[in-house]
Amino acid sequence: MKTLPLTWFLFILLVSCQSKQPESLSGVIKINPDEFINPPKDATEWIENLQFIPLETPEGQYVPDDVNTKIRKNFILLGNDKKLMIFDLSGKFLKQIDAKGAGPQEYRVIADYDLLPDKDEVVICEEKKMAFYHIDGTFIEKVPIPFRCMNIAPLGKDYFGFAPVRVPNGRTDSSGNFQLFIIDRKGIIKERKFGYQYPVYNTSQPSFVRTPGDQSSMISLPFDDDIYILGPGPLIKIKYQFDFGDYNADTTYLNNPDIQNDFEFLQRNQIRVFPLEGFAETNNTLMIRCNSDKHQKMAFRLINLKSGNHRTVVMEDRPKIGIFYGWPIYGYRTAFGDYFVVLQSAMDVMENYKSLTLDEKKILSEFPGFKSLNTLTEDDNPVLILYKVKDF
Repeated sequence: MKTLPLTWFLFILLVSCQSKQPESLSGVIKINPDEFINPPKDATEWIENLQFIPLETPEGQYVPDDVNTKIRKNFILLGNDKKLMIFDLSGKFLKQIDAKGAGPQEYRVIADYDLLPDKDEVVICEEKKMAFYHIDGTFIEKVPIPFRCMNIAPLGKDYFGFAPVRVPNGRTDSSGNFQLFIIDRKGIIKERKFGYQYPVYNTSQPSFVRTPGDQSSMISLPFDDDIYILGPGPLIKIKYQFDFGDYNADTTYLNNPDIQNDFEFLQRNQIRVFPLEGFAETNNTLMIRCNSDKHQKMAFRLINLKSGNHRTVVMEDRPKIGIFYGWPIYGYRTAFGDYFVVLQSAMDVMENYKSLTLDEKKILSEFPGFKSLNTLTEDDNPVLILYKVKDF
């Protein structure tokens, strides 16, 4: 199957979902990772809707392995360290940005990328530069920045957020001991935030998460139990405050004058567990990934943004977190509007489809995009699977 029919109903539905403004929680959110709250037996108890978007497969245009998936405005973007592929929300292929090289309009590597919230421009983060391309692939400009770029958050109004990645005994640069930076489009640092006396190592690479409204970004940082929101523009503030009880980040050593060097700092904190390991947010749900030392399991805490109620989804069978009428549900890759989003290869989708019973296929056929799965071939591009969490 080289070209798939356009799912216009889903296209309209996703655009309308994006325009909603999500609810927001207030006050300190208390979470005990060892406490499993009302864990469901299967995903039918907590998922309201399922959608499938097969990505078109033009001749010779294949989505590479290990891609970073982002859905922005009217576009689906999939990229790895070499190239970036762009689709519309129905899965129709639009453009490929494939300009790896050493030329003036090329990039050496794609460390991260994103679509600007207020312009149809893609910014590519590559070493100590930002490279800008129009959504149609036309090169715009390169801008040098004062530190190594491993992640980027376009904040609108030509401001960008960065969280430098640090590893023990790794290279250092002018980022110093600060964990978060805001720079403008000229590459000039406008804000430095969260500075400590020694570099805080964050080998897990802090990632920016776009808000459902698509105008701001969120991030959680090492030794910090809160989620911060950045933008629009250079604004930074706390969005969600957490209390993890015994799992709260240990900040004892961050500014302790008795710690003489960053090696000693690392040695004292290398066994520390950080409960806020990942998160994503839709219009009605905040989903947090956290581990439990007591149960030795990974779990996802669902928090309803309207009621404030909590629910725990336990990962019993990695990487699956549930079964929805026979269809396996996986942990999120990203979120968009009302939906958490997962990318699955055509081969995996075909295997899942073949394993369904006739009754399960009949039920799932009511969900947008499912009927097109029976024409997939193993050479087709992946399928985006979106699931919406019920209010509770």
